[in-house]
Amino acid sequence: MSRETINFKNRFVPLLTLGVVLVISAANCLAITSDKEMKDYLVKNSIFSKDDISKLESGEMIARLLPNDDKRGVEVCGIISVNASPDTGLKAFYDTMSRENKASILALGKFSESPSIEDLQSLTLDKHEIEGIKQCRVGNCGMRFSAEMIERFQKEIDWNSADYSQQVNSLFKEMILDYVKSYLLKGDSALIEY
Repeated sequence: MSRETINFKNRFVPLLTLGVVLVISAANCLAITSDKEMKDYLVKNSIFSKDDISKLESGEMIARLLPNDDKRGVEVCGIISVNASPDTGLKAFYDTMSRENKASILALGKFSESPSIEDLQSLTLDKHEIEGIKQCRVGNCGMRFSAEMIERFQKEIDWNSADYSQQVNSLFKEMILDYVKSYLLKGDSALIEY
């Protein structure tokens, strides 16, 4: 299974996290061996009820608002049953995200079987994102980073240097690579806490 990285202008980290969650969900779904186990998983680990699962079984789409402390946005989770293999679903997702008419997508790539920094070669934060990172402090950051990530940006970047943008991009790639490798080793326990 390929692991997707999506770079969206001014929204990279939340959407990368969504991409990782999608990969995690796909991995969890593949590990579930029966229809009953999948339904139990959806009820136990999400906001869906048994009634929602009954609706899903009858062919209806189910959707719920997710709890969200950030009043600037709305988070929604929806599920529809599709009779297709996981590979077909991932290919359709990749094809949709790679269409050129998606103006918000700046880059799309894959992690290799053994993720490396070269997999993130096309990943570049824009000036607005870098300036946002410069202002980030633990507990007060417009980007969705862990406290450890924010502290690394503050300690490891020479913000007075003329090349601080390059430093930020390099460190960001390192942290994303570390995050992916950590997830591959530890699974869900490696997910970022904001």
